[in-house]
Amino acid sequence: MTDRHSHGAIFTRLSVVMLLLACTVTPVGAQTSCPEEPPVENSQGSGTTTCPCFVAGEEVGAVFEMPAAHYPIEVLRVGIGWGSQFGGAPQVFEQSIRIREGGLPTPGAIILELPGPVLTDGFINEFDLEPLPGEVIVDSGPFTVTLAFANSNAGMVFDPSIVHDGNGCIPGQNVVFAIPGGWFDACALGVSGDWLVQVVYRQLSCGPSAPEFIRGECNDDGSVNIADAIQLLAFLFPAGPPSTPTCLDACDANDDALLNIADAIALLAALFGNPAVPLPEPATCGVDPTADTLECSSFSACP
Repeated sequence: MTDRHSHGAIFTRLSVVMLLLACTVTPVGAQTSCPEEPPVENSQGSGTTTCPCFVAGEEVGAVFEMPAAHYPIEVLRVGIGWGSQFGGAPQVFEQSIRIREGGLPTPGAIILELPGPVLTDGFINEFDLEPLPGEVIVDSGPFTVTLAFANSNAGMVFDPSIVHDGNGCIPGQNVVFAIPGGWFDACALGVSGDWLVQVVYRQLSCGPSAPEFIRGECNDDGSVNIADAIQLLAFLFPAGPPSTPTCLDACDANDDALLNIADAIALLAALFGNPAVPLPEPATCGVDPTADTLECSSFSACP
């Protein structure tokens, strides 16, 4: 009888808390993000050699391979080196900037297309992708950044175009989509340098190697039960000195990369729902299958 009355009191408290959804609670993890990595440039030298050698519909660009430990990444900005032989050419609208999911021999499907980029002579023109809807996520490398031409400049020696460094072409790193013919390694076509293409990105997870934990096991006592919901609520709505769980990722019961009242609701639904709603993986000791910025400094229930 004592346990039943105790659980009844707990549920009364939880019900009151759930009715206070209008309370201001800053979701843990909502404002945290990894810092930007330094710009990654495809070019190796300081030269700027203009290549007016493309027709409308062709693409040119660079293959990028970031350190394996950095993936998945969010691409924030891309830069395209653009110039003419004597400088001062008018601005040009081209077809689009594209990020493709692979490298050579075939860069693969488009995961982002930014239409109508305006290119200015004599600059590495940088394009900010963050204002676009959604995030530009690359789960693994390599990936390719290209410029698709809307204007033909082949043979027009005074027209602006993409530039390369004139410092030798690195095989496998520079691409051309030619009409006709399809995809080529630019080096095989006789291009004498690396295209001036630049990427700025950040890691989605920038902490140490991901530890193992159990989803919903917020108090780290080895089992998922009502005590975990109490621990989470005490953290979100502290009545005294705050008690921060050692593995915030485990407390993220619904795996939405935030800590808020929705996690307590998900945990209770898994424990007492009719029917029960299972929590996302890991249900036993394992790593988080989705990338986020919630920390897990320790989790003693998993070896």
